[in-house]
Parts: sequence; C-alpha cells; structure tokens
Amino acid sequence: MTSSAVQVRPMRSTDLASVVAEHQESQPDGLYARLGDRFLHTYHSAYLASPGTAAFVAELDTRPVGFVTGIVSTAAHRLAMKEAWPRLAAAAALALLQRPATLRPALLGPTAVSCLCHSARLLQPSPPCAGTATATATATATGIVTYLAVTTTARGRGVGDALLQAFLHQAQLRGCTKVTLATQAGAEGAAPFYAHRGWTPESVHRTATGRPLQVMAWTYPPREVAQ
Repeated sequence: MTSSAVQVRPMRSTDLASVVAEHQESQPDGLYARLGDRFLHTYHSAYLASPGTAAFVAELDTRPVGFVTGIVSTAAHRLAMKEAWPRLAAAAALALLQRPATLRPALLGPTAVSCLCHSARLLQPSPPCAGTATATATATATGIVTYLAVTTTARGRGVGDALLQAFLHQAQLRGCTKVTLATQAGAEGAAPFYAHRGWTPESVHRTATGRPLQVMAWTYPPREVAQ
C-alpha cells in the first residue's frame, strides 16, 4: 500500500466529527448545516444507525478526506427515521433556541418547508418493495446517494470515484438495480463528473427556492444467467 492510495471503509461512529466538518465545508449554506454541528451529528448518527443506508469514509494517509451516504432500502430507512425523528426535532429546536435571530428566517423559508415535506414522506407507511415477501417478481429497487463530500485539499486524487464505487457495490449487494443522485444543474454542478463515469441524466427539478437540480442515474448492467 502506498501512502497516496485512497482507502475506503465503512463509516463508524468515531468518524462523525470529521463527517460533520466535511458536511459543513461542502454545504455551508444548507439548512442542516445552518442548524449547527449538534444537529448534523444527530442527523448523521441516525443515518449511520439506519439499516436502510450505506455509508463509507475515504482516507489518505489514515486521514479522513471524504464520505458518502445513501439509501439502499427505502422501507428500512423510513422505519429508522420514524424512530430518529424525535431526536432530530429536539436538536433542531435546541439550535433555534440558541440562535433564534439567525435561524428563524431559514426555518420559515421555502428550503425548510421542502425539508419538512421530505421528512413527512419518510414518516408515511412505505409500499411493498423489492426484497419483501409481498414484492412482485418484477419489482426493482432504486438506491439514492444523499451526500458525497470530499475535502478541498483531497480533490482530484480519485477520492470521489472510490467513494462512489464503494456505494454502488453495496447498493447492488442490497438488491438495487439503479442508483440516483441530484447535483446542481448547470456549469456549477457536478453532472459532467458523473456523466464521464457512466451516469446518465434524467429529469431536472427545482428546489423550494427555485434552484435547479439535475438528477443523474446509474443503471447496473443485466447479470448473466448461468445456463
């Protein structure tokens, strides 16, 4: 193993401090980042504990330089988020009490409304999906990359590629036939990065604030059936 090799491993609870820092660095203007480190720690801790997710950390010279998280089973993740919801709500409320002047406009804005709608969908009963006894033989499962972050100093060294491959491998093991993600549309987004690696563009949709997001998809090639 060379000192410059990217090492990817499953995320552990001891990684949460670096994950929170990388989240803040990559998305400083996001609502969750504005809620502060305590909320982000609670959020990523719940994500890590969910049986419906996959999470990996990348290291260079034993130093964490990036992470990826995503959903590999929507049904299992919904159940986990139902259990975590009270902790997340309490962490958000505490952040608001500590910084009301700063957070009140953000929590009353369209981004917060969008996040609440997403949370409400997660709390709803989920329909049968692939891997359950009631799923049909033709059912498919779609994984979702929710966060991919690489520290500024480690970009251009294959960290993002290594993290993506780890997630795609795990999603396939969990029965996913497709994986999607959303990136900012236009020149400032990362769509060309994904397209160069075999991802295909799907729809473009807008956030509650009007920001366009390009949805990219990875479809696994059909597996050969032994004769």
